[in-house]
Amino acid sequence: MVTLYEVLGCDTNATHDELKRKYQELVLKYHPDKQEKHSFSTTTFLQIDEAWKILRDPERRKLYDCHLKHMQLTEQALIYATLSVTELDWHEDNLNYSYLCRCGGIYSIEHSEIGLEDCFVNCENCSLIIHITCDKNILDCQ
Repeated sequence: MVTLYEVLGCDTNATHDELKRKYQELVLKYHPDKQEKHSFSTTTFLQIDEAWKILRDPERRKLYDCHLKHMQLTEQALIYATLSVTELDWHEDNLNYSYLCRCGGIYSIEHSEIGLEDCFVNCENCSLIIHITCDKNILDCQ
């Protein structure tokens, strides 16, 4: 799977300005009005444009980054447990959830990182992952 970052030729930690600069370079190169007949497909330009529309918006970029991480973890995951949000320890003082790993480490996720879709969280000490099933009604109560 080609990521939106790869479409723009950037790293996932690229700044907004870096993304914008790469987008502008690619638009000049691949825009259909700038091309000789059939030298590049309009699909390439549309992919570049779609990548920019998502990554330029901080909220949409955050959601995309979560989706991307989810996809990467799913491909290589060593899932230790599947848990409901209610099975995690809630910490009111720093607004996060935690769960103890069998290695003695901790799985920790901020309240704001949990959305409508399931989440995957790495242990801070080992390669194990927990799968958190999310329930919007429960999250609204925290």
